Amino acid sequence: MNVSLRFDAEPKIFVNSLPKSGTNLLTSILALIPCLKFQRLPLTRILRQHPLNQLFFFSNKTVYVGIDQPTRVKFQTLEYTLKKLKQGCFATGHIPYQSLVVDLLNSSNIRTMVVVRDPRDVTVSLMHYNIKQMNHFLHKKYVALSSDKERLKAAILGIQKPNGKYLNLGIAEKIASVLPWTRTEGVMSIRFEDIIGPQGAGDLEKQLQSILHIATHIGIDLTEEQAVTIGEKMYGTGRTFRKGVIGDWKNHYDEELKEIFKKTSGQYLIELGYEQDLNW
Repeated sequence: MNVSLRFDAEPKIFVNSLPKSGTNLLTSILALIPCLKFQRLPLTRILRQHPLNQLFFFSNKTVYVGIDQPTRVKFQTLEYTLKKLKQGCFATGHIPYQSLVVDLLNSSNIRTMVVVRDPRDVTVSLMHYNIKQMNHFLHKKYVALSSDKERLKAAILGIQKPNGKYLNLGIAEKIASVLPWTRTEGVMSIRFEDIIGPQGAGDLEKQLQSILHIATHIGIDLTEEQAVTIGEKMYGTGRTFRKGVIGDWKNHYDEELKEIFKKTSGQYLIELGYEQDLNW
């Protein structure tokens, strides 16, 4: 597959998301574009372990990384990490909206995309992921709960420590930290439901148009035929891919879970365009 660039240099790309919103799905698209490749960078809460945080101990300039469990790091640490992103590469991460981060991405000529998904499906995916991934910091907490219903309550409401602080934020707080990215100039907002395609109960035409729009955003020209090829190959890849379908929450939410979600996060469904009101 040959593609042409709209700019003199290959793009640098940052894929941001609320965890379990479709990061792997989007990166599967990018990985199928020949001039792009994945570059692993610690753009999650793991960045707190970087030695630069200690080196810049005197700096009061900090930013949050991580969305499940936001952690402060030195701004210089994030700046150094993003500068390592090479031309023609894409990196993924989970970073809450902050104007400092937006300015840093823009000044670094990094093209940013944010993936959003129906938050109810996010909670279901999160539940399964935390049960399956034995090395995840929430694995033991989720396994210890008595039922999937209790695990979904934890995904919706979050998990608190004995001291009252949150070990893991609730879905409302997570959405609130990501939502401003979808309204930020120059940042492309991509719906999981638009790129999943027919294999995940999505729409083929929406998938193809989304692939073409993604390519345009990062300065790459794709033909419709190339977009079709990418759409056919992208589904089901990635080490954390589980099921990838639209509306799976309906198989898991009973009336009590619906009411809990409506009370805590229902308004966000309306803001994101997944519901018109709370009568669902």
